[in-house]
Amino acid sequence: MRRTLSVIRKLAVGAAGGSVMAAGFIMLLIPGPGIVTILAGLAILATEFAAARRLLSKLRRRRDP
Repeated sequence: MRRTLSVIRKLAVGAAGGSVMAAGFIMLLIPGPGIVTILAGLAILATEFAAARRLLSKLRRRRDP
């Protein structure tokens, strides 16, 4: 049962983060805060996926002098 809930959670987080990131990419073409939205989607994905966590960490290190 726990395994099923874990998979459902990963799917939900992946869908939510992916949707937010997709909206951010669309906002790069139309008026809107595209980059901020992409980073928000990446932060959502980072709660469950190590690759997103590493990328977000790399972006934070690059931002800080």
